[in-house]
Amino acid sequence: MDSTNRKPIPFTMKRDISFPHQMRRFTKSRKKVWEHSMQPHPVPTDGLHLELQLGDLLGYGSSGHVYAVRVIRMSNNEGEDSTNSDIQLPEMCIKLAEPNRVRGLAREAWFYEQLRLEGLEGVVSPRFYSFFTSSCDHDRVVPWRKRDWIFRTQEPDLFESEDGLMLQEYIMNEPKDWSRRRFDDELGSHQNSKWLEFRQSCSTPLVSILLLERLGETLKEDYKTEESSYLDDAEEVLDDVIKKGFFHGDIRYNQFAVAPNPIPCPRHMHAHKVFMLDFGLVDRVPPFKRDREFARLQQDTWRNTNKELGRVY
Repeated sequence: MDSTNRKPIPFTMKRDISFPHQMRRFTKSRKKVWEHSMQPHPVPTDGLHLELQLGDLLGYGSSGHVYAVRVIRMSNNEGEDSTNSDIQLPEMCIKLAEPNRVRGLAREAWFYEQLRLEGLEGVVSPRFYSFFTSSCDHDRVVPWRKRDWIFRTQEPDLFESEDGLMLQEYIMNEPKDWSRRRFDDELGSHQNSKWLEFRQSCSTPLVSILLLERLGETLKEDYKTEESSYLDDAEEVLDDVIKKGFFHGDIRYNQFAVAPNPIPCPRHMHAHKVFMLDFGLVDRVPPFKRDREFARLQQDTWRNTNKELGRVY
């Protein structure tokens, strides 16, 4: 963040609720069963306050920028320094969404919550420390000034800004007719979410971030023989993820990164060397044998086809 005179300024963000995604079917079953709640995790009211210092840019893509951050202070609700010596935080980073990817980041936060419920956090994915939002002037967010994020379009689900341009609030894997292959739970967790009809403000847009454990370097296609164990380990991680009903539609080498502090995997009986990251193109699959078998087959087909083309892992 910065001010009009281009000097960094403090910026306060608060935890926000995530955006539940629909379940994806691979068979004709109409049963609506979840192993865990589809409801987003409630926002805690008594958590610690973290003061973070923004560090180097670690990477960026179409959905946002990833920055290293350093914790410089922890305090309670009264503003007093935390004296809880049991809290050991790892190196962390933030993922800052582009202004037209806020709902997508809210949905990715929900997938991290689901990974936690499945016991996969810290086993196959980085530790997740919540989803945060706040509003401010567009020009105060430095990365937004460097990217052409305004889309000229006439789509009906977009709105017009004061200067006549259209701002697209984009989210991947959101079909127009989701009732055929996707469904909500009985509580309407997806349909009743505040994010379903969210539209970005042109004057004071919503800034959103994920706070995550920082991982090591991402995998590369040209790894040497002695480094090939990382690629083998990525296969096991992908197997763990699909086994628990997470269908990843964007498998690439750089979707895996070296894990600094992994928890031993109960399925493979050892700690994985790499974690999967970036859950922006993920679907949840119902806990039925045939659905997950079909999901695994399609996952393998996509991965093998693209691997032959030399594009993805």
